[in-house]
Amino acid sequence: MGILKSSISFSRNGHGEVTDILRGIPRLKTYVVANLLYTLIMWFGMILLFIPGAIWAIKYGFMNYLLVDTEMGIKQAFKKSAQMTKGHKWHLFWWGTLLISMMTVSLLPCLLAMKLFFGTWYNFAILSAWQRIVVLPFGIGWALVYPVVVAGKGYVYNNFYERFMT
Repeated sequence: MGILKSSISFSRNGHGEVTDILRGIPRLKTYVVANLLYTLIMWFGMILLFIPGAIWAIKYGFMNYLLVDTEMGIKQAFKKSAQMTKGHKWHLFWWGTLLISMMTVSLLPCLLAMKLFFGTWYNFAILSAWQRIVVLPFGIGWALVYPVVVAGKGYVYNNFYERFMT
């Protein structure tokens, strides 16, 4: 919640505050329940052959931001997210594809290092402490890309928010 609030503040004001991270705590229960519901909707859609799940994930993708940014209830946030994304799902699909691609590419050096040095590329948990220390610098790309992704999502949310909430 704090990362979402910081990304919203950053895209509106050009800077975020450390206190933004703590501002969502009073709504934590609502946020958790809403995200569980969002996950169930998305997975139910994935069971129905992936496409409905992807559509619903995009349709309700701003629900988290609305809960953090406004005093909306869960049902209102889902409805408003659906209104905000109506007619823009393809744009948001390609935007999401770009973000996922950036995150995936940024993790490739870490995965390749695990495979080359230790023979595994899929299970970081089985590595010993010194092996993790060797592999972690290869994950620096993800550490650099993640803040860009979060700020970008906040920026897109703000653009939609300004169009539909004002």
